[in-house]
Parts: sequence; structure tokens; C-alpha cells
Amino acid sequence: MERERPRGLIDSCGARSLILDDLDLDPAVARRLSPDVASRHHALPVAAKDRRVTVVMADPTDKAALEAVTSELGLEPYIVQGDRTSIDRLLTQLWCEEKEISSQLLVYAPTDSRLSEMRQYAEYVGDLLNASLEYVPGEATLDRVAEKTRDGYELVIIGKPDESLRQRLFSEPADSRVVNRPRASLLFAQEPRQPLRRLLLIIQGNPSDGEATGWTLRLASPSGASVTGLAVVPPVPAMYQGLGRIEGGLAELLSTNTTLGQQMRQVARRLVDAQIEGTLRLRQGSPDGEIRRELVESRFDLLVIAANAEGGARRWPLSDLAISLAHAVDQPILITR
Repeated sequence: MERERPRGLIDSCGARSLILDDLDLDPAVARRLSPDVASRHHALPVAAKDRRVTVVMADPTDKAALEAVTSELGLEPYIVQGDRTSIDRLLTQLWCEEKEISSQLLVYAPTDSRLSEMRQYAEYVGDLLNASLEYVPGEATLDRVAEKTRDGYELVIIGKPDESLRQRLFSEPADSRVVNRPRASLLFAQEPRQPLRRLLLIIQGNPSDGEATGWTLRLASPSGASVTGLAVVPPVPAMYQGLGRIEGGLAELLSTNTTLGQQMRQVARRLVDAQIEGTLRLRQGSPDGEIRRELVESRFDLLVIAANAEGGARRWPLSDLAISLAHAVDQPILITR
């Protein structure tokens, strides 16, 4: 259950401040900021209710810090001031505990074909994520796989799915009560490639980009892979062509306060903080078509995209774009949730 604004708020010269000494920190809320952003700006989310997140910061007047925190959260936070030393101490405790927790990955190979290759790839990904693996027998049903995700697995790796499996993955289950909306991310290991050298991250301009970026960094950092962040904007209507509005391209987008511009700046900052070689690219046209062109023109080992869908009757609620790419691309594709 999400927590309301914490007790211990006091007014200091007209500003809200928070005493952190006896704070009962909620790790799920605190981890809404990545460790690099939280530590760099001495910021710690301490409570959340609905779409209201309370963040304690050492310097609430730091505009760059506020922009970074707002961009990563995907919403305007309620800011209070706190002691920098106390914030840093809590962050150290939080992320030290996080490192001790081993991730759990579920591996599902629906057929025996190329099973050895699939296992090698899953073990490679598991090593990168410092994760333990559990294999689901190929004869298991998808409902059984979906049920297993409720046991704490954060990623399901699926061997190259045939058309029948894809249809069953993205359709309504026979008994919708069996599937409680799995929160696990999906990695389709079609034509698996290792080691990872080049990752393509799709930036869609919504809060779920933060999750996709986090997964990208988790894989790129230990593998030494480079990252290309790609955003696609709609084409300019014919009546406006030649007016020079979009000709500014990437530089113009990065200078705007649009959600997409903010997300691209956030991706750039996180790549720099993690010391990962990165490039930002901008394409114009149909997202599905432009992403596929990027994949054809450059050799990427993995495509990463946020699911960006919560509703619907599908077994794994995914956006139409994510589903279309899962059907069309040959490279492994990680769809994050």
C-alpha cells in the first residue's frame, strides 16, 4: 500500500522540512529514483499516494536537480527539505541492501529446438544481472508461466516464439481469473546474440521510459555495450513542409520542455552518469517503420522498449507498438514493465 505524506514535517522559515532520524523508509517508494539520480542530487522519495510523490531533497532550490527528479518520476513531486547527511546515509543503506538481493529470472522454452543455445543465452543474461534462473518445462501452459511471475520473477525469457505462441501470448486467457496481470518484463530471445555490444533503446516520451532505461543500463554496464537512444516523431503534414519547423531536429527537441525532450535529456544524463557510451537519434515517421529501419541499417544485439500499456484483456498488457515489433523483428527484444 502506498504511503501518504510522512509524519515529521515541520515548517522552517516558511519552507517544509523533514526530520529523517526515525523515518520508516518504504524501499518500493524510495527506489522510484535511480541510484545515480538520487545520490547525485541528494534526493529521496519517502511517500506516495495516487500520483503524488513526496521527495526529500538537500537543496530544493536546485533547479537542475528538480528537473532531473521530475523527469525520472514522470510527474511533479511534492518537495521537502532534509539533512544531506541523513539523506545520503539512507540512500547508502537502501542500495547496499538492493545489491544483496539476487534477481530471479524465469526461462521458458516452448519447444526443444535450439534449447542449448537458449540456455546459453539465458545464463549469459543471468550473469549480467547477477540473477538466478528457473526453467519452466516446454510443455507448461502460458497460464502456468503467468502464474509463476507472481512469485517475484522480474523477467521472463522466452525462446523464439512461433506465430501460434505469439497469438496466445497477446490474447485474452481462457480464464482471466488465472492471470493477475503479470508485472514481469518479457525478453523474446529470437536469434539470440551474445555478447551484447550494441543496444537500441526506444524513447517514447512517457514515464515508462524510465523502466526501459533502467533495464538498458543494467545490461549495458556489465557487458560494456554501447547504447543508442532512438525517438520517433510524427511526420510533418504536407501543407507544412518546407517551413523549417522540424529541420532543427534533435538539437531543437532536446532544448524543449516537452515530455519527449525531457525524457531524452534524462536518458543522456543517466548514460553519462553510468559512463556508458551512448548516442541519441531522432527519426520522423511511423514509429514501427522507423524503428525497423534503424534495426536494418545498424546491427543491434538487443532492442529495449517499454510496454507502455496497462489495460486491455491481453495476458501481458502491451502497447500495439511493442506487439508489432515482437512480431516483426529478428533481434532479441526486451519489453519492460
